[in-house]
Amino acid sequence: MKLRDLRFRIVLTAWMLAVYPKVLYAYIDPGSGSYFLQMLIGAVIGCIFAVKIYWVKIKSFFKGLFRKGGDNAGKESS
Repeated sequence: MKLRDLRFRIVLTAWMLAVYPKVLYAYIDPGSGSYFLQMLIGAVIGCIFAVKIYWVKIKSFFKGLFRKGGDNAGKESS
């Protein structure tokens, strides 16, 4: 680690200890858990939708990855 990085981390840590309060009273209401669950469900559905949209490209990528003998594999020569 460079000396400059070490100095920066020391100054940043000292600043955080000086500025932030010592006692924090945190409260997480039931609505926060519901919101987190909604975000998680939305992310999962978004990923499924993205896979659905790009399914043909994903399938052709893996077919090309596991195909042996180049592009003409599986085709009969006449």
